[in-house]
Amino acid sequence: MTGDPKARVWGVRSRTMVVLLAAMALVACGEQGGVQPVTSADEGSPGTASTPTDVEAPELFRVSEPGLWDGRPSLGGIWVAHPDVTDPERVRIVNRSNGQSVVGALFRRERDLPGPALQVSSDAAEALGMLAGAPAPLDVVALRRIDPPATEEASAAPEPAADAVAPAAPEEIATTSLSSNSVSSDLRNPFVQLGTFDVEAHATDSAARLSDKGLPVRLVQEPDRGARRLLLGPASSAAEQSALLDQAVAEGFADAYLVRR
Repeated sequence: MTGDPKARVWGVRSRTMVVLLAAMALVACGEQGGVQPVTSADEGSPGTASTPTDVEAPELFRVSEPGLWDGRPSLGGIWVAHPDVTDPERVRIVNRSNGQSVVGALFRRERDLPGPALQVSSDAAEALGMLAGAPAPLDVVALRRIDPPATEEASAAPEPAADAVAPAAPEEIATTSLSSNSVSSDLRNPFVQLGTFDVEAHATDSAARLSDKGLPVRLVQEPDRGARRLLLGPASSAAEQSALLDQAVAEGFADAYLVRR
């Protein structure tokens, strides 16, 4: 065999790591209650008042940094790997350059491997619109699946029609900083997050389109980044929360999920 010895070592170590990651996925599936790589078909529909719902858990894991797919096929489906990971997690991965997102698994990788700390599988790269060898700005946040408590209001009242949600005034689309003090709702996660945008024009165009349909749109400026988050809400009841999730899916945001603010 010829070539750079370091390159041969890197190739062997990479293949070894991929095998280990696949093994970790199987262990996580069997022992940790569903922490496993998933494809878009596994994500299912967003939760309603009686079905589980994904919510952010940034206290478990969250990074915003470049991720890289090295161009080679990967085992294990949709996943990313990072040196700061302690235990495998289920995460939402967002490509801030194009707004595409996917749910997958998060694993630990070795610190001394070359390239960006955040490694991306081939399936994840395809779902996120990433090119081989070209780092992309990614947001990765841990998710927790919760079972919303059944309430009399949610079980007795039918879901409101799409036109029952109060229209948002055009000025509400202006990008703002959203604090807990500005939220008038007793729900723990009254907002539905549709996406994160690095390009302001993409965010404002999407917001205007939804506002024209009478949806309560908010654009939130991230204080530590240039990104803007597109939200619906706040919902004032479990039934309205469920209706907003359904409307988000109907508008093409299949990865919409609940957030506190």
